[in-house]
Amino acid sequence: MITLELIRARAVKFMALFIAVHVLLILAIGLLLDTHLTAPAIGALVTAIVCGSAAWKAPHHASTRMLLAVGIVVMVSLIVLQFEGHPWQIDVHMYYFACLATLTILCDIRAVIAATVAIAFHHLGLNFAFPALGVPRWGGFRSGHPSRCDRHCRGGDHWLAGFIHNRQCLQLSCERGRSREIGNWAFRPGA
Repeated sequence: MITLELIRARAVKFMALFIAVHVLLILAIGLLLDTHLTAPAIGALVTAIVCGSAAWKAPHHASTRMLLAVGIVVMVSLIVLQFEGHPWQIDVHMYYFACLATLTILCDIRAVIAATVAIAFHHLGLNFAFPALGVPRWGGFRSGHPSRCDRHCRGGDHWLAGFIHNRQCLQLSCERGRSREIGNWAFRPGA
């Protein structure tokens, strides 16, 4: 029988590998676009090492799953940085949502919440420290227009609300079916 711990342990290994592959992706994007290379490559390498060592030392801890979730957000942020000034920079932002969806394999809502909060703080920090980065025409808090921070934070909140709703539907369907253990996967005490 497949247990929740086995699913989570396999997912942690996958996420660590997924993050490590992003080091190569970030290097390739930097070379292809002839853009930022050194800082994103170093940031990606450090992130992959920290996440990989945590996954290797403590694959069953909730803190490891949350660290991996924030790690993938860092990787996406580095990719968005590399597309600075490129027409696809706005489109590359959708990769945040793809990675949030990928985090559901960790079977831990705390990891998804950690990633969502990291994205919100990332946008808040950029909005105040470097308002011209990202999408200048959207304005900022002081411009009188809805800011990119506001739009992204609300988008992340709506995505998270949908995820929680889907998790509750999954729990109900599992309670009616054979697998009661997996039905309580997101808020399992002590996990």
